Amino acid sequence: MSRLAATRVTESDDDDETIAGHGNNRQHDVVLSREEFDLLQAFHKLIPVPALSSGITRVVCDEELQVGDEA
Repeated sequence: MSRLAATRVTESDDDDETIAGHGNNRQHDVVLSREEFDLLQAFHKLIPVPALSSGITRVVCDEELQVGDEA
């Protein structure tokens, strides 16, 4: 399975977020593994990705979504 196929993309309706001031409140969340997240962040520092810079797409590490066990 390719990385692209393993990437999960979700759309969320978040009233706090607007895309480029056009009144559209849809935001795309991309969930990546820790390794993919780190690679994308390093790439984004060298060559800014417009969707990330503008806030259209939010990249989240799958480790951040996991709920820890409470004893």
